[in-house]
Amino acid sequence: MAWHDYHFVTHWKIKGPIELIFQILKDGPNYAQWWKPAYQESKAIEGQRVLSRIRAKLPYTLEFITEPIREDPPHELEFRASGELVGTGLWKLHQNGPIVEMEFHWNVRAEKPLVRWLSPFLKPLFRWNHDWVMRTGENDLQAEVNRNRC
Repeated sequence: MAWHDYHFVTHWKIKGPIELIFQILKDGPNYAQWWKPAYQESKAIEGQRVLSRIRAKLPYTLEFITEPIREDPPHELEFRASGELVGTGLWKLHQNGPIVEMEFHWNVRAEKPLVRWLSPFLKPLFRWNHDWVMRTGENDLQAEVNRNRC
């Protein structure tokens, strides 16, 4: 494992139907519409590829492209990332009564020079930054599910 490799596992609980949550997650070009302020931009660029630019609490952005590589609706969605983050992401969803229990596996290598060079020294700070993005995402996804159910 390289010093600029990151392996995150995040757990969310969202109240709502699994099919709706899966569709929202699958719609990468619209992440910037609901996952704020972390997603500054998300747009379709060609085919199913999505260009995203994110920012958290630390003063830098990360720009990367995602493209789906496997899906098992409405339970799993896997994608490949390239650009300033290179690797894979995997969403796993399970309906448990009115709640969807979610697990996100994000296995990436930081290729943005600033993050790459500082990872040996600041990895805990970069992890904290990622955790903030994911905390906002859980709240924002719940709000998006609520908006789409009305």
